[in-house]
Amino acid sequence: MEAVAVHAFKPTEPDELGFEKGSILHIIEMEEDPNWYKARQGQREGMVPANYITLYAHPWYVPKCSRREAEARLLEIDPQTNADVQPNGAFVVRQSENELGQFSISVKDGSSVLHFRVFSDPNGKYHIWTNKFQSINELVDYHRRQTIYGDKTLLLRDCIPSKEFGRVGLGPNAVFNDSRAQSNSVPKTNRDSAARNSSSFHKEQPAIGSFPPGITSTHLAGRYCVAKFDFPAEFEGEISFRRGDRLRILGEEDDNWWFAQLVPSQPSDDHTPLRGLIPANYVELLPQHTTSSHPSVSRSAGHLTHPSRAT
Repeated sequence: MEAVAVHAFKPTEPDELGFEKGSILHIIEMEEDPNWYKARQGQREGMVPANYITLYAHPWYVPKCSRREAEARLLEIDPQTNADVQPNGAFVVRQSENELGQFSISVKDGSSVLHFRVFSDPNGKYHIWTNKFQSINELVDYHRRQTIYGDKTLLLRDCIPSKEFGRVGLGPNAVFNDSRAQSNSVPKTNRDSAARNSSSFHKEQPAIGSFPPGITSTHLAGRYCVAKFDFPAEFEGEISFRRGDRLRILGEEDDNWWFAQLVPSQPSDDHTPLRGLIPANYVELLPQHTTSSHPSVSRSAGHLTHPSRAT
């Protein structure tokens, strides 16, 4: 998965990977330590601090997804209509069960699911067949236009959100616990019902520091973010937004759900700001105007820090 460096990093250990601010990194492993990821840049590989980079969110990436779960997701049947939930070509990218740090793509083909191993060559390029790509992102985009399966036309298509599994993916920053499937779909069923049903999210319009029930302050308060994907609100207390919309963070319900205000595209005196809960990994934080060029090397609450690593 792709990530962009928000700060320069100088390695202090032989197994670390140094990089400059703005560098594009390819994350190849992120399970062993939540503070450190294994990444590749060109032909170099090494460990990078998680809070020196920003991961690009992807609606098709489900890291903790087994082959069997992928098949269950892609072959789901709507019990009311007895029809397939997912279209032909629906897919998920998941971590390989057999090769740590490697990826597989599971694709719906009629009444079956095809599983493709994603290979990487010594130059750090990814491929399934002969065409090679700088990243899995490029590989996926290519096979949206060109068949992924030999002479048969099979184009990749994003999964449709389902009642059984929720939204597929949401990107590598999201790791949720769901009793039906160990995936990273938005945990709507685990949301606090009182907070979810409260109308105060939309009506009270609190200022920063004054929140509806269940909302607390966050060190991100006042930061702006931009929507990476469309989000249709499903519960009272949430707000809908479109890709490209700007939002201002006011507080949080938890790490996965932020309380934010939609920034109107056209300022208006009579416009009442729309506020409510948004899924954190549907948006990307915009750069903060600061004179600091890199994170502090000592951990402190609410600040970007250089995490310590176990030896």
